[in-house]
Amino acid sequence: MLSREYDLVLSMEVLRMGMPTNVFYLALEDETVMPANFTTTSRRSIDVLYTSSNCNPEREALVATIREQMELHRLRFEYNGKCSAGSGKPRISSRDAARWHAPALDAKFMIAFSRSHDMAMDALDEKLSKAMRFGCIPLYHGVGQRLAQNVHKYPSAYLDRDQYASDHDFALAVVAIARDPARMDTMQAEILTYKWGATGSCAPFENFVRKNPPVWLASRANHSVITIAINDGSQFANAYFLQTVKCAFRAWEHRNHTFAYVHRFETADIEINHCCWG
Repeated sequence: MLSREYDLVLSMEVLRMGMPTNVFYLALEDETVMPANFTTTSRRSIDVLYTSSNCNPEREALVATIREQMELHRLRFEYNGKCSAGSGKPRISSRDAARWHAPALDAKFMIAFSRSHDMAMDALDEKLSKAMRFGCIPLYHGVGQRLAQNVHKYPSAYLDRDQYASDHDFALAVVAIARDPARMDTMQAEILTYKWGATGSCAPFENFVRKNPPVWLASRANHSVITIAINDGSQFANAYFLQTVKCAFRAWEHRNHTFAYVHRFETADIEINHCCWG
C-alpha cells in the first residue's frame, strides 16, 4: 500500500473502514468560475448534456439508457466531448473556442458520472461540482455521496443513480423532472445558494505533518528547495496541488523553503500522480 511507502498520502479515494493514519481525503473541485447571471433551468434549451472524453463501456451504457428515454419522449440530449453514448447526432460545440463551456450554460441536466465505483471506498472527483457550477442539475453516479454531504456540504439537489432500482428507472426519473419546470427551478435555486470557495480544510494533514515531520524535511536547512514531480505536468495540477502542498507544510513556513518542479520522481521530495480527467 502507498501508506507504507510514503510519509503522507492525499487521495480523492479513501477507505471507508480501516484507513491508515497517514492517508487523508483530498478535496478536489472543478475550478469553473460561476457566471454572474444564470439562465433559469426551465428556460434552458438542452435537456441533458453529456461531457466526457473517457468512453468507459459501463458509463456509456448508462448514459445511452438516459439518451434513449430522452429521445423517446422528444426531449433534447446533446454531447460535447468525445463520447456520444450512441447518439446519431454530431457533437454540439461553441463556435467561439473561448466559450467552450457555452452548451453547459444552456443545459438543464448534466451527466456527472464518477470514475470511481468501488463500494469499499469513499471517492469524489470534480464531476458533481462541475455540473453545479454551471447551474445544471447533476445526474450523479459514483461513491462520493458521504463526502459530498459531510465534507463539501453540497446541496442535495441532484439525482443519484443509487436511489433507483435500475438504469431504466433512473432515466424515467430524469424524464419526469425534465417535464416539471417548477421542480427544476427549485433544485437549481438550491444549487445557486451554495457558497463556493475553498473546500474543507487542510488542517487534518497539516497537523499530521506538524506532529510527524518527514526526516527529509526536518533535516533541511533554512531556505532549502523542496522538489515536486507531477506525472503529466499539467498546468491545472501545478496550480492546484502546489497550493495543497504549501498548506500541508505550513508549519514549516518559518524555514522559508521554496518549491520547484522536477521531471523525475526519483529526484523529487514530493510525488503527484493523478490521471483520468474526462
